[in-house]
Amino acid sequence: LRNSIKVFLLSAAVVLAACSNGNKIKISGEIEGREGNVYLERVAVDRSMVIDSMVLGGDGGFSFTTELPLGQSTIYNLRQGKDFIPLLVENGENVKVHSGEDMARSYTVTGSAESTRMKELRDIMLEGSAKMDEIRKLYYAASDDEEKTDFAKTYVREYNKAKQRQIEFIVSAPSSLVSLYGLY
Repeated sequence: LRNSIKVFLLSAAVVLAACSNGNKIKISGEIEGREGNVYLERVAVDRSMVIDSMVLGGDGGFSFTTELPLGQSTIYNLRQGKDFIPLLVENGENVKVHSGEDMARSYTVTGSAESTRMKELRDIMLEGSAKMDEIRKLYYAASDDEEKTDFAKTYVREYNKAKQRQIEFIVSAPSSLVSLYGLY
């Protein structure tokens, strides 16, 4: 009986240790051409909170290991200054991020399918925003009302295209947390 209890307790300890390791995630990589602190923020509905930080290595390298709250998929931002990279991380993932100096626009992510989808959504949003910004500049530079009217119509068409692409993305995986993020 005593040996059975020891075996049971040892087995329970091994199972608990395995379960708790499943809640750990790792986010690592490089941000080229930058130095200083990089922050890992956990994103909540109403705010983001810094949960860890580190000084970028000489090669722009960083590495964070943390535990998911309640073991659930969680959205994080990898932030430096005003620039950030959104990530949706799940239990046990080892996410690798590589970024050029333009952190928000030129990054790749591997090791996390949902973080890859997050990047796809962000690319759609940034592309639409860039097109509308360019049209807005042309509108303000226009010299007559007819030109301004044409640019205004073009702006509305581009806005509708960008929204349509976002809707198509969201509808393609309606149960994904990335889709919820896109709606928000």
